[in-house]
Amino acid sequence: MQRRIIILPAILIAFILCVYCIVNAAFDIPKEDFTGQPTYKVIKIIDGNTVELLMNGKGTKVKLIGVNTPQPLPHRREATRFFTDLLKGEEVYMEQESGSTTDEVMAYLYRAPDGLFVNLEIIRQGYGSAHTASTFQHSELFDHYKEQAEKLEKGLWAPEARIVYITKKGLKYHREGCPHLKFREIYQVTVRAAKNCCKDPCGSCVPPQ
Repeated sequence: MQRRIIILPAILIAFILCVYCIVNAAFDIPKEDFTGQPTYKVIKIIDGNTVELLMNGKGTKVKLIGVNTPQPLPHRREATRFFTDLLKGEEVYMEQESGSTTDEVMAYLYRAPDGLFVNLEIIRQGYGSAHTASTFQHSELFDHYKEQAEKLEKGLWAPEARIVYITKKGLKYHREGCPHLKFREIYQVTVRAAKNCCKDPCGSCVPPQ
């Protein structure tokens, strides 16, 4: 009887581990083989999900498949900065999905030569979200890592990435609608940027810290 009691929990643990491995295997980061494939030089980063590449001797705008750009201006700036840090001065491999119905050049980009999956890395580090308005090859993978980034408070999901407001000469940062912002020229920034500008939180509206 005692032996049976010991065996049952062992079987249950083995089953749980097996399910865990199967679920996580479904979200492994794909490794592509680009042997013999051309690379394209990055000319400039346009925004958080658009880049200009040198293709066929001219600059071509390429939009990342499946990556949504954050809307608030401070978040767009941080997303663009992160994208720039990933690809400034680099070359990339490009992979397109068949059956595209848009005139835009849309692609998955992989940094050369290390093969970093750029589209996914932006989402994985919290500087973009999965484009849920359309279905694409890696949509479930992107959704999974977006949820993980949000849960772990990475990038723009971090508390210090929340939007606050400052004035040109003021020494504090504020919540939207704070009385101290009336009749002044105000700017949207993240908490992180406000602190970098040596601003302190307003004692009246008590913004996030």
